[in-house]
Amino acid sequence: MKESRITLGVMLHARPAGLVSRAAKKYSAAIEIVANGKSADGKSIIALMSLGAKNGDEAIVRVDGDGESEALKEITAILTGEKEK
Repeated sequence: MKESRITLGVMLHARPAGLVSRAAKKYSAAIEIVANGKSADGKSIIALMSLGAKNGDEAIVRVDGDGESEALKEITAILTGEKEK
């Protein structure tokens, strides 16, 4: 399992949640995002949006399984705003 604490560079509304979900679905690893005392499956847009996380909030990204290093790098880049699409 790999884990990273980050400061969100985006608000998790539909578009960023969709980017995270699409990226997460490329990996077989389990991906969990924790923010505001709640956790969400990184592959679920609805679960991600339910976190109510916004720019500047602290979050934890946990990845467990095959490709965890690559998945962690890609997901954290989206959530911190370093990867714009």
